[in-house]
Amino acid sequence: MTLIRTQVLLESDTVDKLKILAARQGRSVSELVRELVKVGLEREQMEELQRISALLKEFQQIRTEVAAQPGEIPSDILEKTRNERQRELGDALWGQSS
Repeated sequence: MTLIRTQVLLESDTVDKLKILAARQGRSVSELVRELVKVGLEREQMEELQRISALLKEFQQIRTEVAAQPGEIPSDILEKTRNERQRELGDALWGQSS
């Protein structure tokens, strides 16, 4: 793992708390901050995956509800519209009427 020096501005009480916690654990403040940032980023990533999962479940539910409805579903309507447009273009191009 390559470490890159960076600068972060923290409030003095936060720095004091970090120093106390690092001393209790026998670690440097830098090591503690790296771990806390890593854990925070992992948690954020997990929360993002949970949000995506919830959206996918919602999408699947909507898809199931739409598929259960009688009549045409949106993909059928799109295909029907495309076919009609192709027929219109063919008629216009070749001078034929439907």
